[in-house]
Amino acid sequence: MDLVIALAAVLGVAAGPPQDGIAAEVERAWAAARAAPEGPARNAELARWLDLRQRWPERPPVPADRMQGAWEGWVEAARDLRFDEALAIGRPLHAEARATWSALSLSLTLNRSGHPREADAVLGGQIEREPAVAGLWSQRGIYELANGDEAVALGYLDQAVELGSADARAVIARLDLSRERWTEAREGFREVLVHEPTHPWAARAWGVALLAKPALPGADGTRSYSVQDPAGPPAGADDARR
Repeated sequence: MDLVIALAAVLGVAAGPPQDGIAAEVERAWAAARAAPEGPARNAELARWLDLRQRWPERPPVPADRMQGAWEGWVEAARDLRFDEALAIGRPLHAEARATWSALSLSLTLNRSGHPREADAVLGGQIEREPAVAGLWSQRGIYELANGDEAVALGYLDQAVELGSADARAVIARLDLSRERWTEAREGFREVLVHEPTHPWAARAWGVALLAKPALPGADGTRSYSVQDPAGPPAGADDARR
């Protein structure tokens, strides 16, 4: 090992710590993160700890309590819009976890900080690993819709619906509502409420779709609306509206 370090010095190459020492460095970095006050100081130490882990080829998985601690620092920074700080934790933490929760969290942080293409790449990569997770398809579709690519978004949302996502079905119905496709919107929201009566906003939107029916434009060019005669809510929707 001394020969390797010596050769690196001669050749001008930065040698990393020996493998039998990197574990100790990682532990010291974690101890420093725990000792630091919450906020930017702790998050800087968490980012350094994760960076050191990335240099440890034979590293073990991150223990659950440490994963939780790093995630909490990431979320705290993102909520305060300290996105560089949040991503310094979020990117390497997702590289460690490669899980649905980390992909969704990282894509959200990336979108909010103005990196929509990287966010899409994160979700796409996770979908390759977990193609049957409806939430990944749904979130990818929602982001693409926000970014203005409706055709691509609907493809992702349709896939999420096939996998059982009520949120994706509600988003499609909401899009129908915004385009005044009243029948499609009513059918979509009703389908959501049949399967998920307590959906947080589908009942309200379903009510709007029931009530609003555009009449033919009047002589003055204005458009009026009339009240529909609804067929009745699906079972359980009354509770959802309260």
